[in-house]
Amino acid sequence: MHEYAFGVMGLSPLQYYGMTESEYLAQCEGFKRRELGEWERTRIIAYTIHVHNAKDPKRIEEFMPLTKEERSMGLTPEKMMDIWEQHKKKSNGR
Repeated sequence: MHEYAFGVMGLSPLQYYGMTESEYLAQCEGFKRRELGEWERTRIIAYTIHVHNAKDPKRIEEFMPLTKEERSMGLTPEKMMDIWEQHKKKSNGR
């Protein structure tokens, strides 16, 4: 817990030890939301580039899943094998 508070969140020991548990948990939640918002902006920028350059663009949630729900929509073993086969075909065609 100290590593997260000091290293990731950037709290000083004075700030950390001056908080109650509920204040710390609220601070953690706010930090996670802010981080997710920053990743969402990054995803939008990357996705904009993807859409303009891909012949068959993926949905944004598939392109760069951020949440647990989006990741669970991700690649199945079957999809992974299809992608691998497509890649092999493209590589052999060069």
